[in-house]
Amino acid sequence: FFPLSCHQSTTMAVVDGIKEQGQHQHRHIPPSATKKKKRSRSKSIARARKRRARASLADGSTHHHDECISHQRLRISSLFETYIRTQSWLPERDIYSFFAALRRPLPVCFRIRSSRASDEWDTICKIFHLHDAVHRVPADANAYQMPSYFLENYPRLRHWLSTSTLKGDISRQEYVSMIPVHLLNIQSQHKTLDLCASPGSKTIQAMDALYASCDDKTTSSSTPPTGFVMANELDAKRAYVLAHRSRDTLRGRMVSMAVVTHNACKFPNVLAPCRRTQDPSDKPYDRIICDVPCSGDGTLRKDFKVWKTWHPSYGIQLHSLQVRIAKRGIALLKIGGYMTYSTCSFHPIENEAVVAALLATRCVELVNAEELVGKSGMQGIRCRGGLDTWKVLNDDCEEVNVDARPKEWPSSLWPPKQVGIAKSLSKCIRMVPQDNDTGGFFIALLKKVKDFEVREKAGNGSCTKKEPIVTTQASFHQLYPVSHDDDQANFRCFTRSTREGTSFSNTKRFKISLGLSEYLVGGPGSSKLNLVYAGESLPEGRYKNTVTQALVLDCTLRSSIGISLVANVFFLSSSSIC
Repeated sequence: FFPLSCHQSTTMAVVDGIKEQGQHQHRHIPPSATKKKKRSRSKSIARARKRRARASLADGSTHHHDECISHQRLRISSLFETYIRTQSWLPERDIYSFFAALRRPLPVCFRIRSSRASDEWDTICKIFHLHDAVHRVPADANAYQMPSYFLENYPRLRHWLSTSTLKGDISRQEYVSMIPVHLLNIQSQHKTLDLCASPGSKTIQAMDALYASCDDKTTSSSTPPTGFVMANELDAKRAYVLAHRSRDTLRGRMVSMAVVTHNACKFPNVLAPCRRTQDPSDKPYDRIICDVPCSGDGTLRKDFKVWKTWHPSYGIQLHSLQVRIAKRGIALLKIGGYMTYSTCSFHPIENEAVVAALLATRCVELVNAEELVGKSGMQGIRCRGGLDTWKVLNDDCEEVNVDARPKEWPSSLWPPKQVGIAKSLSKCIRMVPQDNDTGGFFIALLKKVKDFEVREKAGNGSCTKKEPIVTTQASFHQLYPVSHDDDQANFRCFTRSTREGTSFSNTKRFKISLGLSEYLVGGPGSSKLNLVYAGESLPEGRYKNTVTQALVLDCTLRSSIGISLVANVFFLSSSSIC
């Protein structure tokens, strides 16, 4: 048999139906029943249908179109949904709203950083009548949130967001991502470290908080704060992208920021000498942002492939790495300082289990972040407390007991046996999508109360510390402080020399704040930093060629797989970052 065409099959189906009713019974056949309905292949019409479906879901409508976008037609029996139901950390009445919120597109959120952008935003809201649809974010007085379909319905609004972001007038950042930096209450005198900085939204927010108490927030010639922000990123390429974004956004404020590339588990202490016989008592940082790598199931609203690729063992594999990064952050923190531990995950093994392992060291204590949110000007944010018990599940969503665990699984995956630690975990906060129309997030605010105990080597009282590797290429790229016409009491100017000579007529100059320069080049362990970018690039002009001191920075980059890469120290100008 030859396959019938669509027109023939439709006509024969109608005729067969008439024959079944009888030969003497006649029925009027409409013309539309015998012809195939034409389907437009225009891309503009298909995009319009998607916009209408996306807009109806974003408005809370229950209408589902047949041609909804792909992330709205996900299989209900996904492994992630089975895992969430098995954990039972959500009440049964919230299960449906939880998964319904995850299937909706994530709203657009941004922070306004200049008065010019604030005036332009007020004008845009008046022109398009957006005051009722756009609302302020409680985490920041200058932050706004609006539905994602606004970017498609209002091209001028989308153009304004993109151009203002390039100018540095606004910063695109998710709602819940603003809370950790806000909880730290960064002041102008605080030395701040961002252990896992990329893509840089929290770093820029920390820099804005650092300059919040200064009189002049825009010009680079004003007196900079005594504090600074050190941004670390393991991957060198992502570190360059971070430096490029920070330079374009912060501009003159870059005098108080540096970008380095290190393994966060082994981040160096610049106050410790390269060769030492005991652990130093001086710790360099007052505030630390510890946003560790995670499985990312809290980003399901903007990363839809996680629905199919997520599995429980991913969080189990990251648990040990997260604990090591957080412990290194605590080791670098001053006594009385604060550190935020955060993830964009719902997995309790990546969240409460890591915090319980940190509390077991007795060097930190948990601060009630939920109460602090209500008292720190963030009224209106709905958050939930941390979990005191959870299940450890394998990839088949079967519970694994601690006695029957594999050898490579640490015991810290399971809930703590100490009653005091388990009760204190409720001081953490969990951000659930349906509460504030956001992504998933976990935040814990930790306060350091004492240092770690240092184990001494038997036989002599010295600590066993590996000395840093110094390459021969490092001596070819030395940093020289040079004199400059600017105020030397607030800034220090540097340049980079080559081994061909010591002439500085054609080299780039840059200046950094006095507080940051003491850590980058004046500390006993400053030569251990793998510096990528620091300071503000100065315009070319006449400079005094007075060399005060030659300072060498070790520039050995180590990748995560153990391959040593020798690179230069890059102080990139405005045209040298790609």
